[in-house]
Amino acid sequence: MAVTPIKKQTVSEQVFEQLKDQIIRGEWPVGTKIPSENELCAQLGVSRASVRPALKNLTVLGLIETRQADGSYVCGENMGQAVKVALTPGALLRPHNLTEVLEFRRAIEVPAAGLAAKNATEDQVRTLSDIYERQLKAAERSALKEYSSLDMDFHMAIARASNNSLMVTVYEVLWDLLSVAMEETVMKLGFGYAKKYHRKLMDAIAAHDSKKAETAMREHLTANEKAMQ
Repeated sequence: MAVTPIKKQTVSEQVFEQLKDQIIRGEWPVGTKIPSENELCAQLGVSRASVRPALKNLTVLGLIETRQADGSYVCGENMGQAVKVALTPGALLRPHNLTEVLEFRRAIEVPAAGLAAKNATEDQVRTLSDIYERQLKAAERSALKEYSSLDMDFHMAIARASNNSLMVTVYEVLWDLLSVAMEETVMKLGFGYAKKYHRKLMDAIAAHDSKKAETAMREHLTANEKAMQ
């Protein structure tokens, strides 16, 4: 078994890890004003020289924002980007073949479609319909690049319609990876697959039929995988 030397953490790194955990675990919910530098120094028993770099790193990750003459607050909008930054050295930079991506998509998008059928608002259903109509027009013009981009938008809209914040965050985190795979799939398979199955998905979600939505998504991804093979 290979072993490596234990890394020594600086005080600032330890402060950063503690503050990050407070946010990730929800101890400091989105919108919470975190303690001031002086308060953190007193609570943690460290100097401002250790607290400032930790706060700066949290800001860079998008976990907190500093408001002039007010203080620092926990952010919600950039949580996905923060996770993406954390994943970049590993999952996002490692090469993935299309089969792996389709397997991953089946694991997350089938239940997401079911939740979308259950939870989608009227506005979210209209968004799906709008994207679908734009896809049809892109297909008529043989605009494959635009069609591919709208394909990704359609699946992102389903994730958002699930109204499950974790599913949305995962999709946002992996947006770049999925976009590349989606474009490659569309370039190889053309317009037919998405047009057929997107209609089924849209109708099932509009009817709030979770079982049909899950079946349509499973069929869609399975058909894509078989065609790619």
